[in-house]
Amino acid sequence: MAVMLQKLKDIIRERAKTPEMRGVPGGSTGLMRRRKISFRRPHGPLCDYELDTGLLRESRRLLVAVAKALGQWQRPKYRPIACSTNTKVASGKQHRAALLIADGTSWDLEIAAACGINRRTLARWKEEPSFRTRVAEVRTTIFGDLYFVTA
Repeated sequence: MAVMLQKLKDIIRERAKTPEMRGVPGGSTGLMRRRKISFRRPHGPLCDYELDTGLLRESRRLLVAVAKALGQWQRPKYRPIACSTNTKVASGKQHRAALLIADGTSWDLEIAAACGINRRTLARWKEEPSFRTRVAEVRTTIFGDLYFVTA
């Protein structure tokens, strides 16, 4: 499964880097593909782009399979609140998750497994303003200008 996830990441990266996608809205995400070409334009073909739902569907299928294999595919036991009321200091798991998110090379599922938490917990943390602030601090203090050059 890791090989398939890596192949999908490579496909997305390659699409995002192609010169064809530079002028396409959303083309830098790597999730767009050319749908059809209309030759009605007098000075050349007109390309139409759409979201590659097949790629997204396959990515979701793989991530669900990995989550089930890791035992992290469960129904939530509660409904999360819209805004966090948590003012405590970040735990070691939160700090590690912030480091991995700031690095930007791993999927959320991989980060959750590395930190020993559920993927839903990571999704909830990512919604908290204090956690987002922590990720931003890590990006600037540890990675500095290197993060912004490579991204």
